Amino acid sequence: MLRVLGRMSVRAEGCELPVGPPLRRLLLALLVVRRGQVVPTEMLIEELWPGRPPKKPLATLQSHVSHLRGVLDPPAGRGAASVLRHQAPGYVLLLPPSQVDVHCFEQLVHAGQLLLKDGDAAAACTTLTDALTLWRGSPYTEFDASPSLAHELARLEQLRLTALEHRADARLRLGDAEQVVFELDSEVRRHPVRERLVGHLMTALFGLGRQAEALAVYDRTRTYLAEELGVETSTELQQVHVAILRQELELRTIEPPRVTERPGVPPAAGAPNPPLATPREDEERGSFAHPSPACSSFVGRGQELGRLESEAVGALTGHEHVSCVTGPLGIGKTHLLTEFTARMATDHQDVEVVGVHALHDQGVPPHWLWTQVLRRLSVTRSGAFHGAVAPYEALLAPLLAGAGQQTGGADHARTRFLTQDAVCEVLRTLAAQRPLVLCVDDLHWADPASLGLLEMLARRRCGWRIGLVLTVWDWRTTVDDRLRRVLADILRGPRAGVLRLAELPRHSLASLVRSRLGPHTGEEHIECVYQQSRGNPYFAHRTLMWCGAMRDREGRIKGACCSRISARSLESLRLLLIRMPERERRVVHLCAVAGDRVDLDLLRRVAADEPVDTVLDQLLRAELLREDPHHPGRLHFVSEPVRQALAEALTSEERHRMRQRIAAVPCGSPARPRLPVETAGGLDEVAGLVCHG
Repeated sequence: MLRVLGRMSVRAEGCELPVGPPLRRLLLALLVVRRGQVVPTEMLIEELWPGRPPKKPLATLQSHVSHLRGVLDPPAGRGAASVLRHQAPGYVLLLPPSQVDVHCFEQLVHAGQLLLKDGDAAAACTTLTDALTLWRGSPYTEFDASPSLAHELARLEQLRLTALEHRADARLRLGDAEQVVFELDSEVRRHPVRERLVGHLMTALFGLGRQAEALAVYDRTRTYLAEELGVETSTELQQVHVAILRQELELRTIEPPRVTERPGVPPAAGAPNPPLATPREDEERGSFAHPSPACSSFVGRGQELGRLESEAVGALTGHEHVSCVTGPLGIGKTHLLTEFTARMATDHQDVEVVGVHALHDQGVPPHWLWTQVLRRLSVTRSGAFHGAVAPYEALLAPLLAGAGQQTGGADHARTRFLTQDAVCEVLRTLAAQRPLVLCVDDLHWADPASLGLLEMLARRRCGWRIGLVLTVWDWRTTVDDRLRRVLADILRGPRAGVLRLAELPRHSLASLVRSRLGPHTGEEHIECVYQQSRGNPYFAHRTLMWCGAMRDREGRIKGACCSRISARSLESLRLLLIRMPERERRVVHLCAVAGDRVDLDLLRRVAADEPVDTVLDQLLRAELLREDPHHPGRLHFVSEPVRQALAEALTSEERHRMRQRIAAVPCGSPARPRLPVETAGGLDEVAGLVCHG
């Protein structure tokens, strides 16, 4: 067996045989790449000794060939024709494909592609896993000076990525989104131009309820493509992005595989390798995600969409508006913003809409929102952008690079002011040529520097033809004083307004359910979704995903719908946890371990060094905690399953340590809550949902 994937080696009867020095290994590699084809002697000499052949190159080559024959030919077959033969005008390697791992790899990848195309995702996943198991590392890396081998290495690496893409597709059809995320996260970071990989990762993250992470993956990919290649993302990836924002991405599972002839057996020895599909051909056969365009799930927001549109077009005449969309978690702020962007692109092409997302991440550099805005404009208005930036190039270079501004130093405040002023001037220059509408999603996660620049722009933009559309949680109940102050300031003017989204009425939710499950969905399913979600669009989508309702072969809904309890509350909990830094998560878990009721004073004593108020604020806004009307200063969880899910996401040892912290509070403090009794088993399934965060 000749192993090429990874470190080149020859194995016989379970033992590794020495191939010899690097030059001989290079000779073997050149013959393997052209297995079954004659490699001219002159080409071998030039590859082995480029520009500096030995005094007797032919004799030296023959010596190396003789040594390779001693390794490749089986001992029992000595005297028979060698697998490494001389054939004018050179040499040819006639090893069977089954004896070379790289050829087995190619055949298995091709077989997996055909199985997936035929609808047998389980067999395809197994076959592609067998192929990828053979990949013990990149081949031919020790011969990086050989141009022909470098080309072969690049080809095989692309084939490996294609195999990963197809296996991810198969796993998604089988419902194994967790494994897809585990396998693709690092690959997508190393290969951001493989948009099919990116699409599979986004789909898997969405399937696990990690929508914010899926959107962050898309933003990272779009930024890389714009900066490094000067192109936008593909149409297919844009469709996945929009489908995620609209909650319309269908995570298809498959019916049992059809009985069919399976191409699982490799071709016979000597047969030519079948053609391998390219990534582009794969995408043409079927997109890596499955947006559902047949019936839109954007319902019940027509009036709100019309209002945003009418306010935005005022930028054409210098009557720019600030529109602030607010509401609780999952109410549809992002979806409304997505529909607004699409409407403007279709009906008002004389106004440019630039959409960006704020990210809740401690590693986000200062001014990150405006880094996204400028990068986007550098692509859509390349010539005008560079002209507008030229006077401020030194100030804006760190911001465009995503490095922000260095903190500290006597000149820090002055540099920050000049940078913000430069951004405002660049936007003013570009808006004078074509009006701008800047859409900022999830403003509540924005870094302080980005908020400061927003405040400056809002004050100065009068007559600049720059409109603003913001989405944010209800800032009036937040503990973030800066966010509350900035929004109160910029929404004070006459051309500013707040659009508060309410829950969908039942008839609108019925339209949403039918857009996902079909026009003939029964009233019992609609009522169940409505009771679970209470008119919240996002939780309606998640309830539909959890309920497991599927279409049978005749298109009917089968199975009981929405059997899980507290779906809304548990999903709110999981969404919050994935966005929280570790210090804030500790406070949440401490609340759960303390018991069903949370005493604020006691919690502040126990977690003196933790951001208690920030965490409680988020839990209240997500409706996971409620104030106790009979006991001021106390809160309680909205349901016992939510508290248990949080507690059981911890190990027994972690829960014990937290109880010890509570018990160590001095006796003079307020009465401690009743600690829950440790029970065996518990809500393992619910705790598993929390652990995904």
